[in-house]
Amino acid sequence: MLFSPCLLAQKIEKYIGSVTIDMAGRTYRSSLDIYFSSYAESDTVKLYIQGGAEITSVKSGASSISYKTTDEELVYDSRKKQILIPIDNITHKKISISYANSFDEIKNKRFQYKPDWTEFNIYTDWFPWNIAYGLFHYDLKINTTDSVIGANLSENNVLKSTNATFDMSFLVSSKAQRKTTKNGKINIYYHQVADTIINSIQEKSEQFFSYYEQTYGPADTDELVIVVSDSKRSLSYARPNFISLNFDEQFTKTHIKTLAHEIAHLWWLKADLATWEDWLNEAFAEYSAYVVYRTEYGKDAYDDYIQKIENWLQKFELPTLWEIEKSHSESNRVLTYKGALYLCELENRIGIEKMEALLKEMHGRKIVTTTDFLDLLTELTDPTTSSWFEEQLKK
Repeated sequence: MLFSPCLLAQKIEKYIGSVTIDMAGRTYRSSLDIYFSSYAESDTVKLYIQGGAEITSVKSGASSISYKTTDEELVYDSRKKQILIPIDNITHKKISISYANSFDEIKNKRFQYKPDWTEFNIYTDWFPWNIAYGLFHYDLKINTTDSVIGANLSENNVLKSTNATFDMSFLVSSKAQRKTTKNGKINIYYHQVADTIINSIQEKSEQFFSYYEQTYGPADTDELVIVVSDSKRSLSYARPNFISLNFDEQFTKTHIKTLAHEIAHLWWLKADLATWEDWLNEAFAEYSAYVVYRTEYGKDAYDDYIQKIENWLQKFELPTLWEIEKSHSESNRVLTYKGALYLCELENRIGIEKMEALLKEMHGRKIVTTTDFLDLLTELTDPTTSSWFEEQLKK
């Protein structure tokens, strides 16, 4: 049986509020209303927030309510603590939280706050969150004297979601430069990155966008924001209409594959990010990037790259992809790389032409569950192939 969040469990519906950012003073303060669509009776709401954050108010309705905070813990270089709020204290399924923090309290090496380029996202725990509570929408007013960069951002710096997600990502910068691709669909913002790299990203991002559009059909959106920095971090990430990349002095084949993966999320970001169905996002974006890699460098280079991925994965004792918990320490490797290799095996079995037709139909039908994908695979190939692929996912 496929895992899905229990309707009686905590489920965040949306965040509405504001954040005020003082880049010169190296602080931010925020007030957020958190709306729940459901929660469990006689239970506790548990929300993560940055460890150094000073909580100034927790209310439900017009009244202040009691809460507790846990000791800090270090998770992936990020200081976290939990806000614990008894369900009995909450009225109308709404919590209002106000808090403040100093940039100096952020110890995550991958996202250091800088006076001229600061990213806000779930990795810095700037807002109260719990990925187990599902995907949500948001309406966020960003107050700052610096420029704000984000997807679906209004002229008065209101950031609104277009798709349910698990993050509220944006950039604040006084020195970001911008380039727009010739097709007018991709805006690239950058700072302290070589012009040669930015020119390559501009060229390749438009090339990959065009390739995916021709292969899989029109993207889910015509707007894409790419922010590029040299922040010496290993992590790039994609959110709806927003991509954050990190490059140094070089733009290597691996960087090109990363860019192709993140752009592919314009097609593969429909499935539930909070469950194992996320493999329909991550593995398909990774597989799509492998296809681009093959187109760019040829089959021999592609075969060598796939072999390197296989050898790398063999170093780990990876669990089964099927119904893996997102909280598992190896879930990212399994859902992204192990899943992508399964798709490569499927392509070897049915051929490139049928594989392209399968993914185009999958995108067109907006398939978001593995069951529906297997049904489509049966429809376009045969029951034997679908059963075989299901067995691969369960290995």
